[in-house]
Amino acid sequence: MNEIWLLHQKRYPLMQIQDYIKLLHQAIYGPRHALSQPDRNRLLSYLNEEIESSQRFYDAQHFIEIGNGYYRISIECVNQGVMTANEFSEVFFKSMMSSPVISEHLHHQMDKRLNELLELIHQGMIHLDPIHAKEFIEWYQKQGYPAIHHSDAYRKNYHPHYRVVHQQDIPSHWFKNHK
Repeated sequence: MNEIWLLHQKRYPLMQIQDYIKLLHQAIYGPRHALSQPDRNRLLSYLNEEIESSQRFYDAQHFIEIGNGYYRISIECVNQGVMTANEFSEVFFKSMMSSPVISEHLHHQMDKRLNELLELIHQGMIHLDPIHAKEFIEWYQKQGYPAIHHSDAYRKNYHPHYRVVHQQDIPSHWFKNHK
């Protein structure tokens, strides 16, 4: 995970502690949290609404690795004809359904990775305030490891519009020229 965090820091230098935690949360828990009761029609409807309302896309790279076989796939792929909204929605649904069930084992993985993140911060490899990072992580753990939103800085500067999908659910021809 350390390599992933460092790559994301380079790509998104304005990341805040909550953005790193969001990245880790997605890599460990997958996209299951997106809807409590996944429904194909609702997923497609949300995707179409987001495509219509989104005007700016930061990522030219469509597939961004986030760890544990998961990728953030930009919805710009639909606009550029890499896939249809129906195809994208279906692949996302498959990943939601195959995501691991949240368990104490996954929480222990989160704790281990959060400690690794704090170590990178203390070493100065990730450029965040170590005291604030530790306080935020402690708050996050006390809350029970919830899914969280990107920071305001991240949203304003990078305009994130993506879905988290596991590589096993991504058709290989999507990767061919767009990874």
